[in-house]
Amino acid sequence: MTDFGISEGSNFDTEFVLSSADLSGVNLVDKNKNNDNILGTENYMSPEIVNGLIERGEGDYWSLGVIIYYIYTRTLPFEGKNKYETFDNITDYKINWEKLQKSKIDPDLFNLVKGFLAYEIKERTCTLRQVKEHKFFKGNNTYIIK
Repeated sequence: MTDFGISEGSNFDTEFVLSSADLSGVNLVDKNKNNDNILGTENYMSPEIVNGLIERGEGDYWSLGVIIYYIYTRTLPFEGKNKYETFDNITDYKINWEKLQKSKIDPDLFNLVKGFLAYEIKERTCTLRQVKEHKFFKGNNTYIIK
């Protein structure tokens, strides 16, 4: 969907291939090191990315959930005082659902955002089919996704 600044500063003259096997067992966040070279924008990272686990795109739907949450509340759902507190908020799943509900969000869209931001991948709305079949896109809204 988007790279959220991941490619910023990249050298596109160099060609490389990175497979999921290359990232096996890599933890992107080490709180014991002063590591400011984190791949991605922390506020949009899914728990599996923060924990250094391989994902196959499910994190993109998580990020979309964060974006929609922000649009309706004008706050990021997991933002902390610094990136490490943000990571803790993500991995501890500290989210204020009441704030989103009070934002006058459509109840079906609220349900979809909860699906995007489900902590467990197996419970997350993370395929195009699931999105297209969601109640929010039934009826007149189906033209949005082709």
